[in-house]
Amino acid sequence: ERADSELREAKAAFNTTITMLEAEVARLQEEKAKLEEREHQGLLPSANGGEDSDGEAGEEKSDAAKQRSGRARGNNTATAVPRTRSVQQTKAGIGLVLDAQMRVLSVNADGAARKSGRVGIGDRIVAVDGVGVEGLPLPAVTPLIAGAPGTPVSVSVLRTVPLTRQASSPS
Repeated sequence: ERADSELREAKAAFNTTITMLEAEVARLQEEKAKLEEREHQGLLPSANGGEDSDGEAGEEKSDAAKQRSGRARGNNTATAVPRTRSVQQTKAGIGLVLDAQMRVLSVNADGAARKSGRVGIGDRIVAVDGVGVEGLPLPAVTPLIAGAPGTPVSVSVLRTVPLTRQASSPS
């Protein structure tokens, strides 16, 4: 019996570790996506050495580098022309990181889910706007949750509450 108890505890610790690792992977994937989006918006140098297709890095380029590139083109002076790119955000989420079973792995501090205080780690999304999503793959559910910024979305969650059984005293 004690060995069974230890085995259950080890399995629980293992599952907790797996969940934490999945959450970390999801967080890193989200961070990577954010960095790629910032790069796409021109807020970060691109992966090709920080140069755009015309050989300039944009606003991040140092004054010395601007002067060098100006001389390389035969100019004696460099003129800094600020580049701005505007990308209007057309989709917004609610600040959740989900696993393939729609379990909440993390809740972003600035997301709507955290601000509502009604969704927590371990909850499982079972419906979006009244439409059941159990058994659907994550890529099919994500667009249901995301939408135009400022628009409402209803998310139904199933919460598992861990309890410990205790022997009751006879009455």
